[in-house]
Amino acid sequence: MRYIHFFENTNEYGVTRNYNYLEPWLSLVTENQKVNYNKNENEKKISTPLTFEITRGGKLYWRLNKAGGVAKTIDYKKNNGDWVTITSTTGGTVIDVTTGDIIQFRGDNEVYSNGDWFNSFDPTTANTNNAAIYVAKGNIMSLINKTNFPTIFELGNNALRNMFIRTKITDASNLLLPARKVGEQCYTVMFKQCDILQTAPSILPATTLASKCYSNMFEGCTSLTTAPSILPATTLTEGCYNLMFKGCTSLTQAPELPAVELASYCYRNMFSDCTSLTTAPELPATILIDECYRSMFNRCNRLNYIKCLATDISASNCTYAWTSSVSSTGTFVTPSTTAWSTGTSGIPNGWTKVNA
Repeated sequence: MRYIHFFENTNEYGVTRNYNYLEPWLSLVTENQKVNYNKNENEKKISTPLTFEITRGGKLYWRLNKAGGVAKTIDYKKNNGDWVTITSTTGGTVIDVTTGDIIQFRGDNEVYSNGDWFNSFDPTTANTNNAAIYVAKGNIMSLINKTNFPTIFELGNNALRNMFIRTKITDASNLLLPARKVGEQCYTVMFKQCDILQTAPSILPATTLASKCYSNMFEGCTSLTTAPSILPATTLTEGCYNLMFKGCTSLTQAPELPAVELASYCYRNMFSDCTSLTTAPELPATILIDECYRSMFNRCNRLNYIKCLATDISASNCTYAWTSSVSSTGTFVTPSTTAWSTGTSGIPNGWTKVNA
């Protein structure tokens, strides 16, 4: 029954088809009794293990970040060679690659939470001159279960943290993170400070979240221009998207944020320092929660449009400094009855209020 789905109307079906499911699936739309079979283009990607396509030769490090951590063992295969087993060390286990190499990875480790990661610099010298540059694609679940990864759609607490932090990855648009249910701190700081990353994974389908699950995920990715199109969860958890895109100074379009049930700190600092962002994603939630939008658009100095449908903004610090240092003029769309103040914690000074 995993791949059989029912939808009330064509709009619900359309959104789900585009974003939420990665495997072939059968559906029935109640509105018009239409049966659909979607053989998703991502089917092949699901069955492909995590793969690096090397665009500049050099060194890759499989690294244990701290002494005393629990080392992780994974396998890699270069081009059409045999699988080779490596174990993370504080000095970094080195894989030498050349331009054009295809490297695949697999493993049986549920949690990567103590700093086991791919790295692009020599841990002893911090030298990045010999770092390999690469495109990442395939199904990251091959690091969780190397045999059955195409069928894994849930992740536990702390899974896949830090995996690519500060690596020389340019493109992750075809990297699959297919989990629909994720545990606490899953994916946190996953791509943090990947300074040449331009495109994020195109789909982040999780709709069941746990606290801090995507926090800091792309923080400091200064070349990132393309974010996932939508973050489809409608019910959020504490700190789930906190600082997710902080410092993404090249980002011009934010993901859609359809959530209507918020949680404390859920969007705090989510887009702070996104200095190329001009339009905020529509914010459909009507009831705000403590700290939920705190500093959300802080120092987005080109931001000139916000549509916020909240009618209850009484929660503690829910919009504290959320529009600090945005554009000096802009448009703020809101229900006429919402009791906004003016200034950095409300409707920015100099902006025009428009009734929703």
